[in-house]
Amino acid sequence: DPTGFGEGYFGCTDSSAHNFNPDAYEDDGSCTYIDYKNNNCKLSFGDYHTQIIAQWKAKYITIDILIECDTPIAGFQFDVTGVTDIDISGGMSEEAGFMLSSGANTVLGFSLAGNTIPIGKGVLVVLDISNPIGNTLEICLENIILSSSQGEALEFEVDNCKKIK
Repeated sequence: DPTGFGEGYFGCTDSSAHNFNPDAYEDDGSCTYIDYKNNNCKLSFGDYHTQIIAQWKAKYITIDILIECDTPIAGFQFDVTGVTDIDISGGMSEEAGFMLSSGANTVLGFSLAGNTIPIGKGVLVVLDISNPIGNTLEICLENIILSSSQGEALEFEVDNCKKIK
């Protein structure tokens, strides 16, 4: 137990504050909060690669989903239309230790440990698409949700669709 003297006794004890100190035993009024209401986030499509396996008459496509955001992202969800089967991996989501899931064309990413995708830009996830519908594929992102570490829905822009031949 602290004696009132020494390191780690005073500090911000509010876990929702930007400068939360888990070692502090008594709040000293120093808590600061970041207002993410004026955030700027954008989702878009990046590079894609197509592979055709003739013996199975199958077509596989990988495509990067890019993000640029001035707010840390604690979770995301979106639907991918124009495809019948998707898998996801990689990107900033995997680097942040997010659990990634895809099913019924819905993509979901979040962290059980409370990790966030840091402010910046890069590849959010890589979609691995098998059995695309038709010869010219139009992939679209719909029903998008991005959330902050406070659980608030974030505003964003999106380039909804991309045609792939």
